[in-house]
Amino acid sequence: MKSISILLYLLGIATFAYSQDTIQFINKVAQSAKVAEVGIDEIKYHRFDNLDGPLYVVSKSEIRYIKYSNGHVDSVVSKIKTETPETLTIYNGPISPYGNEKIVISGSRLSHNGKAVGESRLYRLISNVPIPEKKAELYKEYLVMKSYKKRQYLFGFVGLGAGLALPYIGLMSSFIFDDGVPLAIGLAAGATIGITGAVLSGINKHKRTKKRIDIANLYNN
Repeated sequence: MKSISILLYLLGIATFAYSQDTIQFINKVAQSAKVAEVGIDEIKYHRFDNLDGPLYVVSKSEIRYIKYSNGHVDSVVSKIKTETPETLTIYNGPISPYGNEKIVISGSRLSHNGKAVGESRLYRLISNVPIPEKKAELYKEYLVMKSYKKRQYLFGFVGLGAGLALPYIGLMSSFIFDDGVPLAIGLAAGATIGITGAVLSGINKHKRTKKRIDIANLYNN
């Protein structure tokens, strides 16, 4: 009789253990439970050691799989809806005759492969042109552009220097000779040369910018 009681007790324990579900979390923690509901984004369950206790709610993103009492395993992770990255639109710009993307001209600004093109970068692009005749033509135009740059700075510095120096010299001369004429002459000369230098500097800056665009167009063709 005692043996039968022990057998029934062990059978009850086995049945009790067999009827539990197991929730395996992403953090590798396993929870003995009784799953009450499997929703779209979450799972509700009771702890198996307290079936009459609170109902727990957990996000599916925290669960790796559920092993039910009947032996069925539900892999939750694979069923979670993952956000697909937005489709990247890759801009394929117009291609130059050299197999590279063309120089993009936007007003007075140049860019190539998404990067701004200054005169140094423009020089490197010219250096990579595989056609000797085309490269020589581009170099020739590049040197013209550099000459405009030199004149731009030359006239700018001369105009600025004269605009500051001549009035000062006139002022010192007026103090020495006690005469206001040198100051007037210095102011007039300084203003004239300064304005002229600024105008000539601006003209060469405009020519320099235009020549840079001309080189870009020549490179693209």
